[in-house]
Parts: sequence; structure tokens; C-alpha cells
Amino acid sequence: MEDTIWVMAIESEDNRTPADGDGCLVRATLAGDDQAFGCLYDRHARLIRAVCYDTTGDVSQAEDLGQDVFLIAFKQLDQLRKPEQFAAWLAAIARHTCRRWLRRHSREARRKIETDLADVRQPSSGDMADGEDMMHLHSKLLELPEKERLAIQICYLCGEGHEQARAVLGLSRSGLYAVLERAKQRLRRLLAAHWKGAAR
Repeated sequence: MEDTIWVMAIESEDNRTPADGDGCLVRATLAGDDQAFGCLYDRHARLIRAVCYDTTGDVSQAEDLGQDVFLIAFKQLDQLRKPEQFAAWLAAIARHTCRRWLRRHSREARRKIETDLADVRQPSSGDMADGEDMMHLHSKLLELPEKERLAIQICYLCGEGHEQARAVLGLSRSGLYAVLERAKQRLRRLLAAHWKGAAR
């Protein structure tokens, strides 16, 4: 039922004006005015899609996540203590939703990282399964400084990885390449130390 109401709110013709603040629209929605939530959607959808795109690097996926964000917001609207802060609250939901999406796609990201960083890996011995090898690679990624770790993860998770990483990290093209190179060198050292210790 809630899903149906939310869709109706999005599709309803908006008869409100830009002067209506978020707080007014939130209270109207809670009072049963479906069109009020439609206005909130129209007002903030572009921002939420941008937040989601920063994570996914994919327009279609960002739109899907954006719909999820608004559905969650609609269902949890009565939990918003300060209706005037709807935009900040909605952005927080978007970031949380994006973090969940990243966790679901972490395995795919690790596979892409492993493929591109094949030169830093020692071939698995007969007694080491690929899954265990990947576990070690992932654990070493977590030891990287945050900016280096994020640069690698964003580059190999998103379709247009380098451009997306630059936007998220606020780096120039040369700055991003420098961060990635430092990350690869650090990974080589960490993995080499791990394999050296494992061979003893």
C-alpha cells in the first residue's frame, strides 16, 4: 500500500509553489497529502541522483538507487524530527543506501582489482585456494591510506573509473595517477611481505 501511495505521490500533478518550504511539505505529507511528497521528489531528485552517481558511476543504476532512497524516505518520514532538515536527512539516506550498494558489489570490485593488479600478485601455489588469495589481497587493500584505497576501489568498481575517482576525491588527472601509482607500489610491498612471511 505504501509503495502505491509513494508512486501516486511522484506521479501526481504538483500544484505547489517554490515558496513552500521542505518542512511544510513534510508536514503536509504526514497529514495525508500525497502531492506534497511529489513536490519533495521533484525538488530533490536531481541531487539524490548525483549522490548515487558518485558511487555507481552509472546513470541507470543511480536512477534506480535514487528511487530506493525516496521510497525509504517516504516510509520513514515520520521518524524525521526536524522537517526543515529534510534535504540533509534525505542525503544521509542516500549515502547509507550507496554504502549498502557498495558492500553488495564488493566481490565484483575485488575481482576487477585483482585482474588489473595481476602484476603485484604472486601466482597461487597448489595449496592456496583462489578464495584465500583474494582474502589476502582484500586485507592488504584495507591497510592502504584512505585516499589510495578509495582511488583503487572507485576506479575498478565504476564504469568510468578514473573520471569518477577524480570527481569523488577532488583530484586532477595527474594527481589521481600519482595516488594510484603510490597505491600499487604500497600494495606490492605489502603483498611481497605477506608472501615472504608465508614462505617461512
